Amino acid sequence: MKELFCNLNVEECDKAEKIILRKVQRECFEKNRNLSIQTYLDPDDLLRVKTRIIQRKDQDSFRYPILLPSKHHIVDKLIFDKHVELCHAGIQVLMSTLREEYWIIKSRKTIRQVIRNCLRCKRFSIHPLQSISAPLPEDRIREAQVFEVIGVDLCGPLFLKDNKNVGLSYLLVLSFVLFI
Repeated sequence: MKELFCNLNVEECDKAEKIILRKVQRECFEKNRNLSIQTYLDPDDLLRVKTRIIQRKDQDSFRYPILLPSKHHIVDKLIFDKHVELCHAGIQVLMSTLREEYWIIKSRKTIRQVIRNCLRCKRFSIHPLQSISAPLPEDRIREAQVFEVIGVDLCGPLFLKDNKNVGLSYLLVLSFVLFI
């Protein structure tokens, strides 16, 4: 069996990404051309969002992010890949990082759903089960007079060694209990 190894350069990766994103946009936005977001078609045939920061001197991908739908498996994979790349970052960090290049419709909700399905994040965010306390027994809640309930415990002899001397000791524990 012949194995193929090929090294992709940056241009090839960018071209492949644009082809995939164009296909996603055609699947989801061809029917829904009436978007409330201002968009335009760039030279690569991708829908981009006209943001309010177009006057800022920054990258075009930041000023005009690529529009992506909220419910598509490629978008979920993109979010999850960025989530793992950022060491399982939370919703806010992930959202601000993705906004540098992409404009995902309902991004917070979509990112939350993807993070909720991450097994590693799920494992480390689990809370222990809360058990329901059993009712107290009758002898613990009945009214009692002071010193009516006492406990005495005695143990010994205990052998204690102090330098060369060996001595015997006893331990007496007295407990006076009054539950109010």
